Amino acid sequence: MLRLLKPPKRLIQCRLPPPTRRLFTISSRSSNSNLQISQQHNDVESFLRYAEDVGLSPEKTVYVGTLFEYTVLRTLSRMGMNLVRVGGRDDRGLDICGTWSPPTSPSLPRPKLQVYVQCKAERARTGPKYLRELEGTLGISSTPDTPPIGILAATRPCTPGLRKHMLLSRMPLAYCCIAPYDQGGYVRQFLWNGEVGKLIGRGVGATTRYIREDGNRDGEEIRMEAVLTVDGQIVDFVDDGQKMIPG
Repeated sequence: MLRLLKPPKRLIQCRLPPPTRRLFTISSRSSNSNLQISQQHNDVESFLRYAEDVGLSPEKTVYVGTLFEYTVLRTLSRMGMNLVRVGGRDDRGLDICGTWSPPTSPSLPRPKLQVYVQCKAERARTGPKYLRELEGTLGISSTPDTPPIGILAATRPCTPGLRKHMLLSRMPLAYCCIAPYDQGGYVRQFLWNGEVGKLIGRGVGATTRYIREDGNRDGEEIRMEAVLTVDGQIVDFVDDGQKMIPG
């Protein structure tokens, strides 16, 4: 169930997992689909260099889509996810795979959940058909004990139709609206259904906070960013441990 949390009063810091470059394989009832990692680039910076070297126009669909996929990867990694960009034949529409250790109270262990991410850098609003595609992938690759979480990442906010479909689904689905690379690549919206809530724990939620842009001299709050919370407290992911810090 989606709900709006009260403004947090304290800040939790969580350890980020080390990066990985593994090759993920999705098992199917009839065949196996190997998701290949690109050998030419592996993050935003290396892709931009590659695009310049080969003369790939920023107007090309492959440029826009690939840059957004790496932007999503980098942004979600800041929320405790350990991800790699994948692709290839029979990739079932997946763009990113990995694991997520969602935040918990300091006294509790953090679970490690499988996540599949589908990215849509489209100007038009994303429709429920993409969630249905993601549901199909989850249905093929999931197991009763450890169902993966399917995340649909897009540049546009979640529509009422998408929200309704996600809430009624029996699959663990989430929707993440992420700004494009040239607009900062931050999380604008993060929603999930009750099935995801069962996996990550009831105390985990999402809220928004105001962020000042770099170089903004007047100090006004000009951007709203979605952040994770635990028991109403904002979670900040860092590399040097997990501890409570007064907000």
